[in-house]
Amino acid sequence: MTQMQDAFAKAGYGDAEEWPSDRLRKIAQDAMIAHADNTLAAQRAIFEKCCPGNSLARALFLPWFREATAALLAEERRLLKAAQHSMLNERQQSAFKVIALTEQRAEAAAKEARQRALEERARQEQERGRLIDAWLQNKARNETIDGRHWWEVSPNRLRQFARRINHRSKFWQLVIERVPAHDDIRPISHYMRPDEVNALWDEAWGNESEE
Repeated sequence: MTQMQDAFAKAGYGDAEEWPSDRLRKIAQDAMIAHADNTLAAQRAIFEKCCPGNSLARALFLPWFREATAALLAEERRLLKAAQHSMLNERQQSAFKVIALTEQRAEAAAKEARQRALEERARQEQERGRLIDAWLQNKARNETIDGRHWWEVSPNRLRQFARRINHRSKFWQLVIERVPAHDDIRPISHYMRPDEVNALWDEAWGNESEE
């Protein structure tokens, strides 16, 4: 703030210790009234008024004009809002109306943005729900991988799972080849010894280990 005050002071507008001066406040009010819908235009208007033409003050002030003019406008809004409305002169009352209008429009824009965000979120949730329902109706819906729906795992996880299934399928096939096909009474342990099972398991997995 001190740098901004010094910049205004060097431009010839009031004492740096009395920022903003009455003259600066009037310039800010006029800019607000003339450019109610365009803050950048109001800032440029202040700059042009304070630093006209090719003055040295203009060259000095140029790098900081946005920060300084934004600070001036913010301070003027604060002062006008803090003042008793009945004590404002005609120019100040017009500037105050601009503040109220700007705030109303900002609030309306924010409300509209919030509403759009809510509607978009609802649309996304609805679309997500439709997609989930479609997946839950697919013909492979009951297949799971390590307790999760198969379509929820990564492709690499699926490849690992398929590899395990392939080896186990080979193991079961080897077992089937060594037991009677139509015995519905006696268990497999009646026909095979554990060491034979171990040998078939190793044969099914070959040189790879189960993950």
